[in-house]
Amino acid sequence: FPRQLWSGHRLLLGVTVLLLLANLVLGLTLQQYLVPTVNELEQRLIQNQSELRGSASKGMSPAQLFAQGKQDLTVFREKIPAHQEFTGLIMELQSVADEAGLDLNQITYAHEQGKGSDLLRYKLSFTLEGSYHDIKQFVHTLEQSPRLIIIEQIGLQGVGQDIDTDVRLQLNLETFFRAGVS
Repeated sequence: FPRQLWSGHRLLLGVTVLLLLANLVLGLTLQQYLVPTVNELEQRLIQNQSELRGSASKGMSPAQLFAQGKQDLTVFREKIPAHQEFTGLIMELQSVADEAGLDLNQITYAHEQGKGSDLLRYKLSFTLEGSYHDIKQFVHTLEQSPRLIIIEQIGLQGVGQDIDTDVRLQLNLETFFRAGVS
């Protein structure tokens, strides 16, 4: 019987086997890739809905939330100084270093314009040397600055052999200024 079936319907059986294999591959793809992706997207949707409901419970509609976010962004952007204030930042760093009893000799910097934005990103790098207490005071004062200053990288290295060992602070900062603003 199988020989008769095979000899009489080779094309039909070949197509059936190919369709079964394709069905198997598609089923595995669905199970391994599509189902987890859909589950992840569903979880994000549930989370977003939950956040939106939480905001709605505070008495704010999505339109009000959008308006509030837009207003917050405007206030935030107004706090970013014009690029002419860059020298003020350098003077502030020098002043903070002087107050901490540290010697700030050289600051290297580079800037780049944000794509599609009027913000200038300045990256500053400098080294200070002094007692650990003075270095700690400098970093603390810097963190309290009203300017938007991001401490990108900080490195400490001992430079002495005795108990009153000085340390060297290598600091990389990042801050922002508005371009084209007087």
